[in-house]
Amino acid sequence: MREKRLFERLTESELPAAWGRPDPEHGLRRSVTAHLGRLLNTRRGTVATDPEMGVPDWSHLAGSVSAPEGEALAAAIRAYLERYEPRLVGVSVEFGGADPDLLGLMFRITGTLEVDGRSVPFRMRTQMQPHGAFHDQTV
Repeated sequence: MREKRLFERLTESELPAAWGRPDPEHGLRRSVTAHLGRLLNTRRGTVATDPEMGVPDWSHLAGSVSAPEGEALAAAIRAYLERYEPRLVGVSVEFGGADPDLLGLMFRITGTLEVDGRSVPFRMRTQMQPHGAFHDQTV
């Protein structure tokens, strides 16, 4: 049951049997995507039990990041995700550039998920919006 977080397993066990159980791969993708969204939207210093958890406040950078700065941000995000999302293996984060119309920074997150002994590719795009929040979407 490594594919889901504890709260997800508890709430799923309360579903009526007639609804059936979701596909393990779909459930894992949904769980990892949701967890990445929560991780990326947690600011460093806001988690009392782990002061290192969270990303720094980068909202002042939106729309004005050079390629080397963007790559440094991507490396920091990768290290963070490797530490706090162990279900995603071989994490890669690429800086996708700045979106001048939206003043946002684009990132592509890729890796591998283990589902029933199979390695399944995972891809997600995320955009850091001007106010510092990340908006995620699985691709």
